[in-house]
Amino acid sequence: MWLSRLPPVVFDNEDFRRAMDHLGMTLEGMAAALEVSRRLVADYRKNKPVPRHIGLAVRYLLEHHGAPERGDAVRV
Repeated sequence: MWLSRLPPVVFDNEDFRRAMDHLGMTLEGMAAALEVSRRLVADYRKNKPVPRHIGLAVRYLLEHHGAPERGDAVRV
């Protein structure tokens, strides 16, 4: 499957919170962007492991919708 050929994505809860902040996303906004429930987004912000496909989707959002304006780095 093509997904298995993508580079590894390690995306922890801190990365997820930082990405949401960087994108200016609310729980509802991130849930809509990722097409998941608001509850899952809240769990990913806390301590639920972030699945690889969600990490890839967040990385996509950061690269295409959230380019840093002030040189802020977001570890992905």
